[in-house]
Amino acid sequence: MQKEYITTNVRLPRGIHKELKYRALKEDRSLGALIREYIERCIKITLPVKRKVDYSRDPIWSLPKLARDLGDKNLSSKVDKIVYGV
Repeated sequence: MQKEYITTNVRLPRGIHKELKYRALKEDRSLGALIREYIERCIKITLPVKRKVDYSRDPIWSLPKLARDLGDKNLSSKVDKIVYGV
């Protein structure tokens, strides 16, 4: 699958540009490829991984089910039984 590229201009300090060109030459790569790789690595390191949150395991979501199972819509009268099993 071919990637779609967008051309952009970035101003770099002379020393950084020189170092990047040196590394690209040393690795026999284009300067653009080197910069893209560095940016991709940086993004993967700094961006948090998005995870789907499963709220079904959160005890608060089980309270309505507990109320139905206990045959009472008022859980306050069953707190000790729910929390402590007494």
